[in-house]
Amino acid sequence: MRKFDVTEDLTFEVCGEMFKMRLVKPEVLAVLQDNDVPETNMKALEVMDAQIEAFLDNSNGQIERYREMRKRDDNTPSQGQLQDILLWMIEVQTARPTSQPSPSGRGRGAPATTSKGE
Repeated sequence: MRKFDVTEDLTFEVCGEMFKMRLVKPEVLAVLQDNDVPETNMKALEVMDAQIEAFLDNSNGQIERYREMRKRDDNTPSQGQLQDILLWMIEVQTARPTSQPSPSGRGRGAPATTSKGE
């Protein structure tokens, strides 16, 4: 029997704050992926925040805590941290890595031996 339950720990920490991601319906992911590319960097940050919030389990006021953390001038996540969090969330939700595959060698390698044993 195969079990398809997510067994990964869904908690994460950023800037000393603990959060927990919830699993969302595939339609939520589809809406996130269908969004147009933002025209400005500020709009891109707003979209990224909204996407992260869509994945947060709102128990214990996590969404409000996330918003308060993002408003801080000090000890607030960098854009790189936000991107890493969002990519991780999508990877867990889709069971697919979002990173580029590792480079491989060029072309086919020569076999160690030929089919004739030479």
